[in-house]
Amino acid sequence: MMCRMAKKIEINDVLYLVFCVLLFFIPFNTRKIFPTQFTYFNGFFSEYMTYSLSLVDILAVILIVLCIIRARHDFKSLLIQESRSRINRIICLLTLWILFGVMLNAKYVDISFYQAARFSGYIGMAIMIKHIVNTDKRLIQSLLIFSLTGVIQSFIAIMQFIVQSSIFGDGLLHKLSGESLISRDVIGTSNIVYFGNKVIRAYGTLPHPNILAGYLVFTILISIYLYITVTQTAFKVKVLGKSDSLTCRLYSHRTLFASLICLQFIGLLLTFSRSGIVALFTVIFFNIVIFKNVSRGTFVSHLGQFRRLSPLRSHLLGFATTLFFLSLCISFSYVFILRMQNEFIGHQSTQDRVLLENVSRGTILMNPLIGTGIGTYVIYLYDNYSGKITNYWQFQPNHNSYLLIASEIGIPGVIMYLYLIYLIYSIVNKSANMGIDNANCTKNEICLFRTMIIAFLVIGFFDHYFWTSNQMRTLLWVLLGMFVSSQVMKQYVPRETF
Repeated sequence: MMCRMAKKIEINDVLYLVFCVLLFFIPFNTRKIFPTQFTYFNGFFSEYMTYSLSLVDILAVILIVLCIIRARHDFKSLLIQESRSRINRIICLLTLWILFGVMLNAKYVDISFYQAARFSGYIGMAIMIKHIVNTDKRLIQSLLIFSLTGVIQSFIAIMQFIVQSSIFGDGLLHKLSGESLISRDVIGTSNIVYFGNKVIRAYGTLPHPNILAGYLVFTILISIYLYITVTQTAFKVKVLGKSDSLTCRLYSHRTLFASLICLQFIGLLLTFSRSGIVALFTVIFFNIVIFKNVSRGTFVSHLGQFRRLSPLRSHLLGFATTLFFLSLCISFSYVFILRMQNEFIGHQSTQDRVLLENVSRGTILMNPLIGTGIGTYVIYLYDNYSGKITNYWQFQPNHNSYLLIASEIGIPGVIMYLYLIYLIYSIVNKSANMGIDNANCTKNEICLFRTMIIAFLVIGFFDHYFWTSNQMRTLLWVLLGMFVSSQVMKQYVPRETF
């Protein structure tokens, strides 16, 4: 009996260790590429038509296998329990719908099946997370790892911007980190024009500056949550006498923590990504105006309290004010004015986006039920619209994620996908309506999860990477799994303390 219990504890620890390593390597594109017949369909390498196996993929498979091994004795009862969840039923229905589309779109069945298998893997990992991140301590530790990766990515981004090229060269570190090979001389490197000179945008180790911006939006929100949580928890320790060793240690380094948040924000600015900055300030707006986490009189009423440990409103207003003035200085600079002007005067990037959106609408009208097959938009674009598209870089997914998803898996598919997000959001809202009097209901968590879902939905109107990028899809489904895990702990499971 004792031996079996020790074995179970050991598996649990190994599970969480693998999960932590997976979280750390999400932004690192460490992988092996396997070209397909469509990889060079237009004479140039296409990321979207290529098979790959990354370190994160391997860790995700190990995670799922370990979870199955741990639950092998009561696997049947666990399946019955999971099948009662409305979220899991929608997940199964969506997965079956995607597979149905794969079978009916025989022309691209190989690439569709590969993408469907990936999607199923992300879903499986998300479901397993609630059995891994099952304590408050593990939740905070997991979010700390996310915050740490944001700091690392921001440091890499700043170095890239300073040297105006890749910082790991083309050697072993380049392969291990997955950093894109960028330079002013490399075709396809994303840049801005400043007084007639090309200035390279920061990439980090992600494939594009916009993707790095999306990643940093989430790590910034997580870091703000952690900073607020540890200071408030430390306040409870001081006033109420509650002991909490982890948060007390974090509170002792709160100044460093705040500095690292600023570092991540600088990294976000150096991507020059409009969608990322718009998403960040949209969620701040929602918190202040819609959810009223910060009232109009907060600044005045708490002006004299900033030196003390402040409540959530004061912290959020402080961060919002700081980020606002920093962005104000940057946004009105010459570079950002030019980028914004380009959106309205027929710049090439705007024309490309309009073209792809028109193509998506036409594709949806031609394939309204099952779409073209998951992951096949680019090759479908080449087969059916190559006469209208002359530049190789235009063969890319539509930047509006919702039109893209509808194009690939049909209108019923995008409805199920959005309904799944709504169900997860409704769980968070249900916890918010329970009130903060519940000892297991943390207002900070609700604020974090709600704003991150809104940020995801906002970014979906401008960029496609939460549907097409392996790194960002992993990030999304891991976070969604953690959302559900956190709310399940509140409602059904007595949460372990720190």
